[in-house]
Amino acid sequence: MFLKSYIKRFSSQINNQLKQTQLTKINYNDLLKSPQEINISNFIESSVGLKGQGMLIIKNLPNLEKIRKTQFKNLYNVNNLPKEEQNKLKTKDASVGWTNQVYASVDGVIPNETNSFMARYPSDINKVDLKSPEFDIIWPPNNFKQDFLEFNNEVRILFNNLIKHIDHYLSKNIKNYKNELYNDFYNTYNHLYRGIIYSPMKKSHNFWDIWHTDVSLMTFVTHPIYYNKNFDVVNINKSCLLFKDRSDNVFEAVYEEDEVAINIGDIFYFYSAGLIPTSPHCVTKSVDIPNDIYRSNIVIFLEPLHQHKLKISGGLEFDEIPHKESLKYFYSGNLNFKNGMTFQEYNDVFLATSSK
Repeated sequence: MFLKSYIKRFSSQINNQLKQTQLTKINYNDLLKSPQEINISNFIESSVGLKGQGMLIIKNLPNLEKIRKTQFKNLYNVNNLPKEEQNKLKTKDASVGWTNQVYASVDGVIPNETNSFMARYPSDINKVDLKSPEFDIIWPPNNFKQDFLEFNNEVRILFNNLIKHIDHYLSKNIKNYKNELYNDFYNTYNHLYRGIIYSPMKKSHNFWDIWHTDVSLMTFVTHPIYYNKNFDVVNINKSCLLFKDRSDNVFEAVYEEDEVAINIGDIFYFYSAGLIPTSPHCVTKSVDIPNDIYRSNIVIFLEPLHQHKLKISGGLEFDEIPHKESLKYFYSGNLNFKNGMTFQEYNDVFLATSSK
């Protein structure tokens, strides 16, 4: 019920022309500096803190445009393989490999089709069984895996440095904080890559992806690329990514093709002891975009290993988190969180509860 009412409430706020806002941005080179060299606490607070915008933007990433185009080209090639070749890329675990999904639209009538390739890769390949279902990936042909690993390494460096700065911020705001993000979480994480192609809309205004939060720590989101029915690239400088700020306002995220958005996931709420809430978001389109447009995007979720035990930073229990007002950003599954539960257990509870 929560998810359905959430969708109904916020779909009514989307007008013909979406509100746009310039998100707070930081230069990638500043992230490479240590917290002792540069203090970005104000940036963290204004972008993803309790009174922040809900997302942050990183600009001037080296090689981003080249990597981004390569990723989109590879995804396009997989999307255009014969169906029998695509089926060979499907795995027993639906969270990895090639998937074809059909989602009901908000009115429950018009189906939206999404094609995705997903690949999960651990922080340390020596700590996991790469033959387990969550890592047992059938890679597309040609250079797909090699290009993915190069892209993955760039994202790893970004996450690594961003977490160091957020750890510094949290250490100044949480009593008994012991750099839990970097010392605990960051030694046992996955990158879950998802390359997505959304099919065209069948009416003038609808969702490509309904309102949701990410079951992750945070998510790396490239600027999308758009195609027509002939799969020629169409120049549309819009993200079509809607998000809610901490004051319950709905905006379209504005960022450029050479920038990335970082979205905050549910796990951050616990590791920040409530100081950095999750960021509800969806993907829709305004009426000035033609209906026959495909939208493609590349995201990487930073998530714990499935058996990683979650906890609230600072030694707190769930009922002791001081900023309960941020729970309005959550699906009700988070109310069942318990210190020491594994990420797999949390994910199972979350999905079971939020679908009701």
